[in-house]
Amino acid sequence: MHTDKDGRLHFQKVHNITALINNLIDSYSDDQSKVQIRDFLKDKFKPSIRDCYQEVMVFPALDEIKLLEDKITLVLFDPNIAGTGLHPSLKKLWDDTQYKNRVLFLSGERNTMDNLLSIAKEHKAIVSIIKRMRDDRIREDDPQFQDAQDRETKIVMRFLSNARETFVKLYYP
Repeated sequence: MHTDKDGRLHFQKVHNITALINNLIDSYSDDQSKVQIRDFLKDKFKPSIRDCYQEVMVFPALDEIKLLEDKITLVLFDPNIAGTGLHPSLKKLWDDTQYKNRVLFLSGERNTMDNLLSIAKEHKAIVSIIKRMRDDRIREDDPQFQDAQDRETKIVMRFLSNARETFVKLYYP
């Protein structure tokens, strides 16, 4: 409820953004979060100079990894649950490939990956809320819209920071 310059009271539809975010987070699965992370990381690791690697693959299935003789591929993979080091199936892939110097593997710690999954859910939720606000034609100078955009900025910063903390181990066998 707000008053205009003539003192008349006006009501507007007000949402609790935190409650909306929490409801949406509860509705997302880990697989949906991984898709969100995959898209985010593909964009962030997209090669620009192409002097270290030319292709990037994020969370590929083993049969999707195709190494080329004239390109180096960076493969981001889920952190190994059972111990440290390169995942055994990726080590076998590397042992069996002809182009051993054409692949890099990037991974990290499992506990930070779990945090990244929850932040991905938050990111997906706030993006959905902002889209809904735009669809409802809520003005961008509306306090709720600005609050949602501020939250999105903070969530993206946390997303970047957590991704940086998660993917810290580079394997170039």
